[in-house]
Amino acid sequence: MVPEGQPDPPPPPDAGNPHAAPPAPGVEKNGHKEAGRWADDPPEASKDSDYYPHIARAIAAGQASFSDLMDVIEDRKDITSSAARRQAAARYLEPTWAAFETAHGQLKEYYPAREIHAYVGFTQPVRRSVLARLQAWLKFWEVKPPLRPQFHLFYDLSEAPVGSHLLTRIQQIATEADRLLPASELDDCFVQLYSCATDLLGLLENKPVPGSYQSELQLIEKDLDDIETRYLRTPARIYYFNGVVAGMALAAAITLVGKSLDLDQTFLQMWLAGALGGMLSVLHRMSDEGLQIRYTVGPAFIRLTGTLRPLLGGFAGILALLIVLTQILPLPIGTDASRYYLILLALVAGFAERSIPETLERVGANSSPPPGVRRV
Repeated sequence: MVPEGQPDPPPPPDAGNPHAAPPAPGVEKNGHKEAGRWADDPPEASKDSDYYPHIARAIAAGQASFSDLMDVIEDRKDITSSAARRQAAARYLEPTWAAFETAHGQLKEYYPAREIHAYVGFTQPVRRSVLARLQAWLKFWEVKPPLRPQFHLFYDLSEAPVGSHLLTRIQQIATEADRLLPASELDDCFVQLYSCATDLLGLLENKPVPGSYQSELQLIEKDLDDIETRYLRTPARIYYFNGVVAGMALAAAITLVGKSLDLDQTFLQMWLAGALGGMLSVLHRMSDEGLQIRYTVGPAFIRLTGTLRPLLGGFAGILALLIVLTQILPLPIGTDASRYYLILLALVAGFAERSIPETLERVGANSSPPPGVRRV
């Protein structure tokens, strides 16, 4: 959306309303301004490319950025710029917009906070037939059309001493959402992020002093908490649980292989019971919101850590069996103990595998060395 009283730039051919259709890349690089509308007019400028050399190169490559497009749009309206620069910006608008959409898709919405040099927008891929998409991908020498929505946030931290941490957080959420979410959910996430960003930029344009707009900023921060929980933390838990299921399947497969090799049945049962205990531990922490996943590591690593959890539980079950057989701990059980007791012990060990290293440290600290042996 554009504030009232600001005329819309003329849309390029087939671009539709500029506030409801161009595309952009992911999040811009930390809001650092590139050479553009804040640069002085070049000396003896004789052609449009003298005003926008970087944009001229981007147009030639067919991949203009969101900041390139905003530069041209703003220069076209900037009454402080020279008439020649405004005319150059007007002529550059259409090719810049076309190069931007070629690289990033259709820009659905954008909001210019001109007073603080901040801009936000999001794009969606242009709908094409299967044949058109195939033809585009066969032309490997051309810029490939985007397949996913993209979120653009371009800002200058020095212009926003109040609320700048929320701008950074919006940028981080958009970046991580692009890694975790499928395209359908990503679009919904970006719509909600765009709403938070426009609310925030609307406040920051008033140049608030420290301590002002606290209730409004807290409300925006709460909305960002909800977005983070729904679109980042919850998908990360699902990825993690998928890894846990895969790990449990792997533990079962190892058990079947061991059985085919005629390994000791008690050993295999303790392994499988420990793996099951590790899986139950994850389910328990998921049910009481105690499972905190670092979604910033990416989906692949999240699945990997989930896969390792039942395997670590299986090793904990084997460790419990070894402790019983070697009588390291004074447990009321011998080598001829009931098989069901051992399975229960392995299940508990797998469930509590996260605390096993601490337990071993306490055992080592409390145990006394045999007579004649000096502790090192």
